[in-house]
Amino acid sequence: MNKKLIYSAIVCLGLSMSSCNDFLDVEPPAGFTPEYLFESEDEINSLITNVYSAMTRDQIYGGAFAYNLNTNTDVEMSSFSNNTVNSAGSDIGCFDVKPYWSTLNDTWNAVYSAINVSNDIIEGIENSPLYLQGRASEQLKHMYGEIKTLRATLYLDLIRTFGDVVFVTKPSESTDNFQVGVTDRNEILEFLIEDLISVEPGMKYAADLDYGVERASREYCQGLIGLPGRTLNNLYMLI
Repeated sequence: MNKKLIYSAIVCLGLSMSSCNDFLDVEPPAGFTPEYLFESEDEINSLITNVYSAMTRDQIYGGAFAYNLNTNTDVEMSSFSNNTVNSAGSDIGCFDVKPYWSTLNDTWNAVYSAINVSNDIIEGIENSPLYLQGRASEQLKHMYGEIKTLRATLYLDLIRTFGDVVFVTKPSESTDNFQVGVTDRNEILEFLIEDLISVEPGMKYAADLDYGVERASREYCQGLIGLPGRTLNNLYMLI
């Protein structure tokens, strides 16, 4: 009798462990796994379009970087009317920012959200069968450079606004330690320059793109390479 009970217990335990594994090993309801998304150039292009969409949010280029967080140069899109700071963050050019300004926190979070999506796409392309073994098409090489160019754009404006910032180039996971410090801006800028130089030859010129100058092109990447270089050499007045 005892042997039967022990045997039954073992069987039940085995079934419960199997059920647990089945419960944890699930696929997205839509079936859009990373393997599926990065086996198609059209899907990869759609993912990159999502980053453009994120960049047009009010907290990034739809408002904050264009108007609220100007750095008091001679090419601003808004003017400074007085010598006091503004709680909305639009007078950040006075170099007297406050940690409680919601604009700063909202922009910080929105930019890092877009950067994390970019990191996801970069890693997905690098692990894609379309990219591995030197079989990448001209279009895929361009998209790989395009997403790295967008990430560099976001980091450059983060540095212009905040100085030294948190620097991550890999997708974030729930098990990561998020209590990390900032990285020296010069180290980040040097990385961005080398990263852009490595992908620029594989990118297409605007004239060869379906969207022309509306998306990051080879010319844009070439111009962007110079901007971190200027900032790195203290030619940008904020640094």
